[in-house]
Amino acid sequence: MEIIGFILAYNVLYVFCETGYRSLSGRDSKERIVAGRWGNTFCSVFRHREFWRKIAHIGTGSITFFSLGYLEIPDYLVLFAVFIVSFFIIRKYRLFKFLEGEGRGYGDLYFIAGQLVAVLFLRHDIVIAQVGLLVLTFADGLAPLGKFLWDKKTLHGKTYGGSLVFFVTSFAVAFAFYGWDWRILLVSAIWTTAELTGTKGKDNLIIPVAVCLGLLAYERLFLI
Repeated sequence: MEIIGFILAYNVLYVFCETGYRSLSGRDSKERIVAGRWGNTFCSVFRHREFWRKIAHIGTGSITFFSLGYLEIPDYLVLFAVFIVSFFIIRKYRLFKFLEGEGRGYGDLYFIAGQLVAVLFLRHDIVIAQVGLLVLTFADGLAPLGKFLWDKKTLHGKTYGGSLVFFVTSFAVAFAFYGWDWRILLVSAIWTTAELTGTKGKDNLIIPVAVCLGLLAYERLFLI
């Protein structure tokens, strides 16, 4: 029964994002954010697909993180099979407008696969699964805020500010679970590099792979 409850939670989240996007976008959905005009900036943010995509990104990852205490690996195999089928149905029939846009490709499918990668580490160490999900959810989800700090472009259209936000957030997550260790700084820098080298969409898979394997190596080398 727990799995049905979580499936409903994901659906409520996506319906909320779609409702929010459709009700606020209107004719101004394509307008650009004007730096310095804070009133216009604040209003236009809510009209953009990217805002609602990030709400869905962070919300989905948070629900999956919360589910770690209730579901087992077989449950997740069923859950992510439902996700994959839903992805192709949503894509074919264009059920959620806020998920559309140029360059989206299979980014949402990579996000599903990325979550599954983290979850599969439950068999080895729940902490690795938790950190993998949280970094994917928040470090990647909050990275776009970095463009307001430093919008100079790096690889794949990403910004230096975004990489900085990703690094700080991923380090904060690792610190919360492992405590202070200078090697965690190094591991977080490796994760940031991995995120930077991944194209948009594919980084949703690259990030949890880098995080989980990095933490596995860290634990084997320094904690055992």
